[in-house]
Amino acid sequence: MEVLRAIWTVALVVFLHSLHIHAQPIEVRPGEVVQFQLCFYWENLPGHPPASNLDVVLQPEVFPMSGYHWHDDSARPKGSIQPSSFRTSGDGCSPSLQFYAPTVAGMHPMVIYAAATTYNQEFWVGAWANNGYCCVQLYENQDLYYKPGGAQPEHPDWYGFNVSVPTVAKMQTIAQQYRQQTAQRLCVNDMSLNWGGVFDLGPRYGGQYWQSPHAEHKLGLNVDLPFSCNNYLQTAYNIALANGGGAGPGGILVHSDHYHLRFVD
Repeated sequence: MEVLRAIWTVALVVFLHSLHIHAQPIEVRPGEVVQFQLCFYWENLPGHPPASNLDVVLQPEVFPMSGYHWHDDSARPKGSIQPSSFRTSGDGCSPSLQFYAPTVAGMHPMVIYAAATTYNQEFWVGAWANNGYCCVQLYENQDLYYKPGGAQPEHPDWYGFNVSVPTVAKMQTIAQQYRQQTAQRLCVNDMSLNWGGVFDLGPRYGGQYWQSPHAEHKLGLNVDLPFSCNNYLQTAYNIALANGGGAGPGGILVHSDHYHLRFVD
């Protein structure tokens, strides 16, 4: 029986360079595109000749509960691959292929159907891909604490209290100055999920799964300061503004029940 071996050559379009991997997960940021190529060879034939004129079909899938979403349903976006079917050329390779990552982070296996056999290649969709800064947990300490009851069942405990690496230091400074001026700890709420991407609020919060009113909580650059658990709101606003909390486009957004901070890396 003829046995196929697949080799992946990936060109990361955003960074204009290429890298060569062999069945390793391909990393891509949420909502971005990665270009790649598949080359097939007959592994058990002398010299491993290319598998030319081979019909191949590609189907993207998604691992349930991945990307720190503790919920799952059939509506979860899987991304797409273009073209999703092709015939290999004389060198055994595909045309240029593109994986369009969904805005929801997670682990996405691509099922490859070729020569009456299936193969798998994983795409890891996360805001940390390609040396991104997101995301690490912003821990509670003597200056800062999480809003009581702020965690959601769909994203429990520490899933939603993550920021980019540079934002950690900025928030620690803001919290420290707030405590020094008020003798109280700063209360914080929603930030970003561990892998970034859409931080969706379910129906009980007036949102829809896989979509979100949290439109900007994707890259670890946003922190909410609730009004309900911060007693010195103007002080919190002034300190946040002086330490980069309004540096992102639009500045600090004032909602009806919280300040929405916007940082830049």
